[in-house]
Amino acid sequence: MKKASLYILLSLIAFFIHVISYADIGIAGSSCENKINPLGVDLVNLHFSWQLSSKENRNWQKAYQIVCASSLENIESGKYDVWNSGRVQSSRSLLLAYRGKKLNPGIVYYWQVRVWDRHNAVSAWSGQNHFTTGLFSPSDWDGA
Repeated sequence: MKKASLYILLSLIAFFIHVISYADIGIAGSSCENKINPLGVDLVNLHFSWQLSSKENRNWQKAYQIVCASSLENIESGKYDVWNSGRVQSSRSLLLAYRGKKLNPGIVYYWQVRVWDRHNAVSAWSGQNHFTTGLFSPSDWDGA
């Protein structure tokens, strides 16, 4: 009886180690307009990209979520006051278009991304990224 109990216990431990290994995904790198924390980005044609990392061979992205906030405090507290894509079913991770609120010139915005893998395991959020919108018209340069 003790041998059977030990076998069951070891099988359960092996199973949980296997499950935990599948949940080990993350974002290896992320960029906005193919740059890390760029300055002077366009107000309307903005794109995000990232790389998925996984210890599992043949793992892929099943969905993603991009969030954007007007301050570092907001992104850290989960107040995505500029854009929250929600969970988007897609394997794409290159040049995904910004679809949030109208951006203002000369402002720093903060963003993050997370992904779900083929096992439906969700990654941690990427590091906190930012981009600064450009100044494109004479009125943008007004200090008032």
